[in-house]
Amino acid sequence: MNSYQAFVGTSQNVLGGNPTGTGNQDGDNARLVLDALPSKYDFPALATTLEKIITSQNLQIQSIGGTDDEVLQQGNQSSDTPQPSAMPFQFEVSGQYSSLQSLVGIFEHSIRPFQVQTMEFSGDESNMTLSMSAQTFYQPEKNLNIKTEVVK
Repeated sequence: MNSYQAFVGTSQNVLGGNPTGTGNQDGDNARLVLDALPSKYDFPALATTLEKIITSQNLQIQSIGGTDDEVLQQGNQSSDTPQPSAMPFQFEVSGQYSSLQSLVGIFEHSIRPFQVQTMEFSGDESNMTLSMSAQTFYQPEKNLNIKTEVVK
């Protein structure tokens, strides 16, 4: 219990944000870790997160795509032995090279796991385009199968 209290009771979280704040990097450490690998498939939330990350770097979104497998993933919401499931996506953005470099750094240092599959840069330093194909993951909830028994 003391370790948990020390982990969530810090004055600055693992992302350098305010544990009680509401900004992009704010929130207590326990919440940040729980949000790193969601327990539900939610492609629209992933697309919104990508949009927020990209626009925070002053980049122009050309496209964000992927396959929303919500219906297919409905049966994979909990398991006795849950395994991470991939959520592939791709996007194309444009802007200054330094902003694209910062965007790549955000994916490298994210608490949520991202696996980049392809990355292609084109253009010049002041007007460059990045096309990226990647995937992130979610892990279904674990079934605990708790029973109630009368002990005699």
